[in-house]
Amino acid sequence: MGILNQARASVIQRGYEYYKDKKVINFRKESDTVFYGSVKGTTAYDVKIDINHTVKNTYCNCPFAKDNRKICKHMVALYFTAFSNEAEQYIENIAEQERIEEERFNEMYGYLYDEDFEYYEDDEEINDYVMYEVVSNYVNNLTVPELRFRLIEALIKLYGKDFP
Repeated sequence: MGILNQARASVIQRGYEYYKDKKVINFRKESDTVFYGSVKGTTAYDVKIDINHTVKNTYCNCPFAKDNRKICKHMVALYFTAFSNEAEQYIENIAEQERIEEERFNEMYGYLYDEDFEYYEDDEEINDYVMYEVVSNYVNNLTVPELRFRLIEALIKLYGKDFP
């Protein structure tokens, strides 16, 4: 399995942000499958990824990954640096998923924003009820992976780096 298949969605998102912010320094390619680098975080972390032997030979000395055999954001950032086409594909997939969800939402609930919703805009209690119904129906129609992804996105947006 690859780096992205083993990482949590939030880790991939943060790794992409590190990649985009050019936090990977001292990048070195040892072979077609093994890469080394340092990634700026709280300090500069030493990272090694081996895309053929992810669990055995991939390493980062950050607190999240050190001695845990977990994929961290530093590893993902290094991976995206080594395979920039994968970074582009990742962001295109996210944009496509958001477009599909917005389209699905508009198909299901867009009518509420036309006549019905404007009719109630002066009545805050009805307005809140309509929004509750819209959001409830939207959430209830999400798959578990979509729900997890949206929750992670919302928590990151709400708390940022100050997550409890």
